Amino acid sequence: MKRIFRGELNLIIAGLVFFIPGAILGHLGFDILSLVLLTLALVITGFDVFVSAIRGLLRRDFLDEKFLMTIASVGAFVIGESTEGVAVMKHEGVDISITGNSTNP
Repeated sequence: MKRIFRGELNLIIAGLVFFIPGAILGHLGFDILSLVLLTLALVITGFDVFVSAIRGLLRRDFLDEKFLMTIASVGAFVIGESTEGVAVMKHEGVDISITGNSTNP
């Protein structure tokens, strides 16, 4: 997904473009449209984390940070807290961006 948006900052911005209207529409009662926008935001911001979590499962690394964030995000969607699920993944994306840039100058 980073190749499509050409960088982590663009990924974060693209996720916010869907997250903010989705959260606002959810509070205004447009639940289906909100869910669609928030799902798009989750896919955009969390795709690399999801892929990394699946790779970790195949290596039998069950307590990987990316796997736990994936469980938290999907679980939030399942219980109806989709804004929370996207926020968790957005936080993970920002965390990866900051630590990745500080360890790989």
